[in-house]
Amino acid sequence: MSMPLFGKKYTFTQPDGSPLEVVGWGDQNHAVFEQADGEFALEHGRNDGDAGDLYAADTAATFGDTTQPGSRWWDGTSWGLQISQIAAAGNAMTFKV
Repeated sequence: MSMPLFGKKYTFTQPDGSPLEVVGWGDQNHAVFEQADGEFALEHGRNDGDAGDLYAADTAATFGDTTQPGSRWWDGTSWGLQISQIAAAGNAMTFKV
């Protein structure tokens, strides 16, 4: 029996210029680029990213269980990740975990 392969693949450019490939299968990705605006435009192929996707002090300074999008597992349970005090966008950014 063979199982068809299907899914999504995103390629991001890392700060050193090398590519980072993220692959997902079916409805659940193994890794995702969390978009601060919660519109999931990358997953739905609506754009290649926009100004609302990045976390920063002026757009979205926190990410956790109560934010949308949030850090909960696919089934809604918490795994405890809370990121706060995300700095303003720049060459170097800080945040608190």
